[in-house]
Amino acid sequence: MQRQETGQMSTMQIEARFTESLIRRATMRFWLRYIGWHGFAVALAMGVLLAYLLLNGESSWYVSALGTAYGICLLVGGGIYFITRHRALMMLRRMESPTATIDFSDEGVSTRSDLGRADLTWRGIVEIWKFPEVWLFFVAKGSYFTIPTESLAGDVREFVSQKSREYGVKMR
Repeated sequence: MQRQETGQMSTMQIEARFTESLIRRATMRFWLRYIGWHGFAVALAMGVLLAYLLLNGESSWYVSALGTAYGICLLVGGGIYFITRHRALMMLRRMESPTATIDFSDEGVSTRSDLGRADLTWRGIVEIWKFPEVWLFFVAKGSYFTIPTESLAGDVREFVSQKSREYGVKMR
């Protein structure tokens, strides 16, 4: 990690290393929080109700409708996980070197890898989800980039937290 002070501007640079295992864990963390306990509770309740109706011999139109809705919920929920994981792993596999250079400055966050460069202002970051192994920086609902926590030294974490408070970025 490098830190530079230029005039009034502060810049911190880290090197992040990615692995398939890390990407899979990050995707699972994202999916579990994205669906949330509400989503899992609804799926469980629908499944129990559907099983109860079928075991009691119900064959009305609403049983078919409930079964269809339940199937769609399972497909969409599972699809979110598998599509997100597939996209992230495909990006990782396209990298010649599974590393990225990430710059944190007063203006925002810049990432560089052999796939390209992305620059975001702090206003462009909507939310940051913190997990033990990764932080997920969201730029839109369901669209995020991953930073392994092993790359985030304590002063970088504090800097990101400070800028998040300053710009109203939600951290959870």
